[in-house]
Amino acid sequence: MGFYPSTYKQIETVFTFQVLDDYRLENLECQTSCHHYYSKLRRMTNSIFPTSVPVRSEAELARARDMKWFGFGHTDAIPGDTDLALFCPTCPQPDGTHQQQLRTTDDVWIKDGEGFMTHRAPYFDHLRCTTEIREPCTCNEHRAVLDRAKPHKGCDVTGIGAFACLRHGCYCPGSIVDFQVGERQMNVDYGLVQAFNNTRTDKAPKIIVVYDINCQYSKNLRKRVEAGRYLHFRPGLNLVAGIGMFHVHGHQDVCYGRYAPRFIPGAGQSDGEVLERLFSILNGISTIARTMTLAHRTENVDAHMGDNNFKKMIDMVPTLCKKWKNVCSSAIDACSDFELLSQSATPEQTELWTVSVQTAERLREEGNVEAMDIYNVKGIKVIPQTEIQANLMQAEQEADSGVGVTTWLVAGMKIQEAQAQLVSFIRRQGKKPSGDQRLQINRKRQALRRKADEFQDSFQQLFPAVALDGVDLREIPYGDDVLGDDEDEAYLATVPRGEVEKMEIFLPSTCPGELPRQLKTAAKVELKLRIAQAENALEGVRREIGHKSFLFRNNIALAINKQMKTRAYSAVKAADDEVRQFVRVYNQARNTILALGCSEDIAARYQKLLPEQLVALKSIYEPNARGAGTYSLPWFWMLQVGSDSDSSEYMDELYRVNWMRARAKMLRWEEESILIPSEMKWTTFFFHNRANGWKTREAMSHKTGHQAYARKQVALWTELAEHAQTAFNSCLIRYTVPPSMEDRM
Repeated sequence: MGFYPSTYKQIETVFTFQVLDDYRLENLECQTSCHHYYSKLRRMTNSIFPTSVPVRSEAELARARDMKWFGFGHTDAIPGDTDLALFCPTCPQPDGTHQQQLRTTDDVWIKDGEGFMTHRAPYFDHLRCTTEIREPCTCNEHRAVLDRAKPHKGCDVTGIGAFACLRHGCYCPGSIVDFQVGERQMNVDYGLVQAFNNTRTDKAPKIIVVYDINCQYSKNLRKRVEAGRYLHFRPGLNLVAGIGMFHVHGHQDVCYGRYAPRFIPGAGQSDGEVLERLFSILNGISTIARTMTLAHRTENVDAHMGDNNFKKMIDMVPTLCKKWKNVCSSAIDACSDFELLSQSATPEQTELWTVSVQTAERLREEGNVEAMDIYNVKGIKVIPQTEIQANLMQAEQEADSGVGVTTWLVAGMKIQEAQAQLVSFIRRQGKKPSGDQRLQINRKRQALRRKADEFQDSFQQLFPAVALDGVDLREIPYGDDVLGDDEDEAYLATVPRGEVEKMEIFLPSTCPGELPRQLKTAAKVELKLRIAQAENALEGVRREIGHKSFLFRNNIALAINKQMKTRAYSAVKAADDEVRQFVRVYNQARNTILALGCSEDIAARYQKLLPEQLVALKSIYEPNARGAGTYSLPWFWMLQVGSDSDSSEYMDELYRVNWMRARAKMLRWEEESILIPSEMKWTTFFFHNRANGWKTREAMSHKTGHQAYARKQVALWTELAEHAQTAFNSCLIRYTVPPSMEDRM
């Protein structure tokens, strides 16, 4: 008859299937709550007196629809865990916050483990018998770590932990867990184990697990699983930990080489940020979920995750075709970049580097992630300015003398750096800035003025006996004479001295003549800080010149059209801007060091930087050019900034890291060229398998309605399979990978 009752006892209200299907789409696409949808129906029924329409509810329609879709309506079988959830059609397989406003006693759980949420009873048993161990943080303080102990008053659930396939973004059935007190490891452990079990992933020879804080989470994962009563890993399971390409840049530098998917064999071109994209959609239901009962919320989350996987399935064919087209175009650049770098290195070097990478990858799979540090530059390090500052502050505290002087000096140095940045910003606005540009300049001036006033107040507190009245402070140059090839002196604005950005800051280095007794100790401290500032600035100059050199070599030299050259030169200009900023800081530090009366050795070490010394290294971007063999590096490449390090070692390191990263990039594209054709086959097999399953149900059914529905499903899945096969064949014929890559495949 086309009606569905709201209850099986004392039926008073029925819904048409049309209105139930309409509500489902409203909820999935527009995140409309059941309450608001029913309010709409009441207004449609009686727009003048909508409250006269009685409030009804529907309970089991979602389960009935799932039972029908997954074929349980044709048998007497009872669905088990994850049997009412659709997983990824392409992966190989064998066949938001909830705040409970009012607790209810008649909460009906339509699903309990059959969909995407975990089975409740064993999950809560695991939580009751497990103790969360707070581990010391070894990386940056990330929000996911800090929120573990954050209280959430009045909340039954503070969020969810979800798992999805890395390459296609389909939620894993039976693995979604609720968080009670933030993102604790004990919650994630249980969901991870269930994700492995329910997707048969634990049978794979190697599993790549990508998590935003994997540098912390993965350290004791196996120990926690071994100790857990409800947790189990297959013996010998090979887990490789990774961090998404977006989040890894928020970690310490060493995490990039250790956990970036770009350096994990088998990851292909997956960036590891698939859940961020999924949650950007799922977060839309967080508002309506706050007022739901726990059971209703679970059903709603299950419905949205199932709808996501369904959309992924029907969009998988064009998605894989688009990926294959991207592989065929991008793989050419990756191969060319690597071959060009390999031609510049000796066979001995490439053999040594290849063995080093293979050894590091083997050690990582054995649990030694530190071996992947070979992807990071090492051996040439300067002592950070912050470490020098910390040592000086500690010395002040131990001597109980001059406490606060170091902090005051660093504040003054930062103000001078901010002044140099503001001067550069004003000059770039031109001689006739617009109203908006003048507004930005004045805002920056106000902020800088506040900092200068605070600095002046700190000086009066530290040195109350030193008078500044009538003192003509020494002027410190700001390095304005450092210009790039693309800058026109006639265009740049001039900044008169006297404005806040060129106001003299009182420091021991700017004090003329004989220093007062109270400032002589501060002058020694400032000299140490200025030396550290100069070293860090020179390190930045070397780094950005090296970066610019490889941009000339890899981007500009390989550009095949005007658009590519324009983008490449834009990247070079950005690197030039960074170089100029570091040069300004260095010039400021150098002039200050000389003003403080340093020794001759120190003065000889920090020479003047000339514009011709700041160009890209010809030995990098044009190693075969005429005269390249006699080209000598500028003096700042020769500085002994590390133990036994010299210019040749630095360049060796620069070559090594860039060669290894180019090799990893090429290999990931090679993997992509192998994975995508295989995924095309697996997708077609999935559709055929579904069609065969419904053929079997049709043969087993004796009811006309069941047979008709089964035939409809057979036709649907067969059409999907035929469409996929046709699209994939056409795509593979039309687009091909480079011949050099085919030889290695």
